[in-house]
Amino acid sequence: MPTYRVAANGSDTGTGSDANPFKTLTKAGSVLMPGDTLLVQGKVTGSLTPPVSGTAAKPVTIRGLESAELTKQVQLADRQHIVLENLKLTSTGGMWVNTNKASSNLTFINPVLASAAYNGTKYPFVGMLLHGNRHRLINATVGTWYGGDAIQLHGDYNLVEGGDWSKCRCDHGPLMVYGSYNVVRGTDPSKPIRITNPFARGGSLSPE
Repeated sequence: MPTYRVAANGSDTGTGSDANPFKTLTKAGSVLMPGDTLLVQGKVTGSLTPPVSGTAAKPVTIRGLESAELTKQVQLADRQHIVLENLKLTSTGGMWVNTNKASSNLTFINPVLASAAYNGTKYPFVGMLLHGNRHRLINATVGTWYGGDAIQLHGDYNLVEGGDWSKCRCDHGPLMVYGSYNVVRGTDPSKPIRITNPFARGGSLSPE
């Protein structure tokens, strides 16, 4: 399957190859098809909205390389089987990630979530809004969010595992869980995942 590259020193007139990478996520994301991989190098601009979903056998993968950083909201509404790996997601007033109820099977591996320096902008209430079912958030590093909840999880059969939540600073809490049969577990007792009202609106956590 094709592998593309986007880099701060690239060009959107390029081919997306290692030698001629794209410059913006807007361009790079527009070419992705099921089974494709996008490599992100450095701090890149533009918004990431994959035009299609992946499949269970052929997920769409966006993988960070050296100092990979996305500075605008990742829009994954109506998308399934997308993998984001080793990416720093920063914000200058917008959300880190947005989804909807039709989203499912989204995987985030080793994300670093952090707001940019506060500039007086009113931030959305939620930093990462994960609607839908069967998402996985693995080994997240969660930093400051200038809003309410850093992450809200709405749906069933989702997994939040591991990571470093000790530096999370936000108005409400790092994680709000709505739904049933969700599993939330930390791997480091010294840096526990703190959950805000896991039983809100009928929510429940599976014992593990």
